[in-house]
Amino acid sequence: MEEDIKINKLNIANIIEENMKAEADAITDYNNFLQCLKNSTLSKTQKEAIEKEIYEIIGDELNHQDRLKMLYTMVTSIKENKE
Repeated sequence: MEEDIKINKLNIANIIEENMKAEADAITDYNNFLQCLKNSTLSKTQKEAIEKEIYEIIGDELNHQDRLKMLYTMVTSIKENKE
């Protein structure tokens, strides 16, 4: 008989934190991409088009962080300090 695995709220909180770190790592990678783009031999038009897309992607990653933070608070009842 398989043993049931109990997952508590701290397990879930840790998984959420891991995903928040992954989002932050992705933003770092996109920032590095933007730096490489600036030093590339692509045309100005190409650079601007790619930069616009990367900015939108970074915005998505920031949104993901906010949503994950909301989930973290939902699971743990821990809220950020506003001080």
